[in-house]
Amino acid sequence: MPEASSSPGVTTTTRSWRSVLRPPQARLHQGALYAGVPVVWLPPPLWVMRPRRGRMEDLVARLADEQPDAFGEGGQEIVLAEAKARPVVVLSSYAELRSLRTVRIVPLYSYRPGSGMTRMRKEIEDRKVGAAFHLTASEELGVHEGALRLDQAQPVDAGFLQHQVASLTDGALAALIDHAVRYIRILDRRNVA
Repeated sequence: MPEASSSPGVTTTTRSWRSVLRPPQARLHQGALYAGVPVVWLPPPLWVMRPRRGRMEDLVARLADEQPDAFGEGGQEIVLAEAKARPVVVLSSYAELRSLRTVRIVPLYSYRPGSGMTRMRKEIEDRKVGAAFHLTASEELGVHEGALRLDQAQPVDAGFLQHQVASLTDGALAALIDHAVRYIRILDRRNVA
C-alpha cells in the first residue's frame, strides 16, 4: 500500500516494486542503464588550456584567473575537468533521442561506508530527498544499489553510451520522472548563509 511522506518542499508517495530493473534492450531508450559513462564536474580553480589553437598534444593547463583572454573569443574555452566512469540512467525522451546526439543522463552513486549518501539512505529510500532517487540492486544484471543523483544530471554525447546493462521497468521509470519533476518544482528561495 502506498505511503505518503513529506519534507520541506517535497511531498512524495513511497511505493515498492519487486523489480525495478529488467534486462537491457537492443537500442538507446529512456530508462536505459549504461555502465562506464564519464560523468564530468568542474572543481575550482578553473583551468583553461593554452595555446587556444593547436594540437591537443601541445596544450598546457593554465589558471583561468591568470589568463586575461579567458572566455574572450566567442565565450568558449577548452577546460580541464574531472570525470569518473559511472553507471547512468537515460532521462531523455524518444523525441530527444531520435533527433539529438546529446542525451540527458542521471548518474548512479553507490552507498559507500561513511558517505553522505549512506547517512541519508533511509530518507532517500523513503523519497524524502528531492535530489536523490533510490535504485534497488539486481545481482543477475550486475547492478549495485545506490542513488540516482538528480542534482548531478547532465548531458553526454550518445557515443559514450556503449554498454547497456539494464533498463528501468515502466513503474520505476515513471516513479523516477515523477520524483525528478517534484525536485525541479521545489520553490525555496531562502538565502544560504
